[in-house]
Amino acid sequence: QRAAVPFRRIVDWVDEQRTRDRTVDLQERDLGSMLRWLVAGTLGAGPVETELALRGLTGVPVSVCAFDADRHNDVHRLVDRFPAAVAVLEDRILALCADTAEFTAALTESDLVYGVAIAQDASAMAHAIPEALEALQEGLRYRRAVRIDEIATLEGLLAAVPKVRLVPFVHRLLVPLVEHDKANSTALTT
Repeated sequence: QRAAVPFRRIVDWVDEQRTRDRTVDLQERDLGSMLRWLVAGTLGAGPVETELALRGLTGVPVSVCAFDADRHNDVHRLVDRFPAAVAVLEDRILALCADTAEFTAALTESDLVYGVAIAQDASAMAHAIPEALEALQEGLRYRRAVRIDEIATLEGLLAAVPKVRLVPFVHRLLVPLVEHDKANSTALTT
């Protein structure tokens, strides 16, 4: 025998879900605005520290992970198991999670393309957020996860510059130095 569910109860449940989704969306956009202001230097770290404290993210390094906005639901499936905050920044999603071995393992096992940087505290997020977004750009280019450590090197910087821009640099600056080294037995290029 099947139990009947009153239609009104179903309508109320759907309405509650919509209200909850709108509330979460608004909170994520508000946090995104706050983080954008932090990066721009128009907001101090205090309000961000308060938001992190509400989510259990104080006193620990935070993984700042950037994702493409079309993976929003997948990001939630990943981070909702951990102390975390999700923020919407235009066409990107930022997930702020405690930088733990468990979270790092879950992130690595996911099939998501992302960029990640580590912030030691709220004020460090002013630098970690742009780094994570830059790492995501590289990740999207190569369709893989990228940690800022991978591209924060001379090799990483050069890999990000289009070859058409590097060729004139090499011919105008490096070739004359190499030729000078050969002609004068110097070591300017080593």
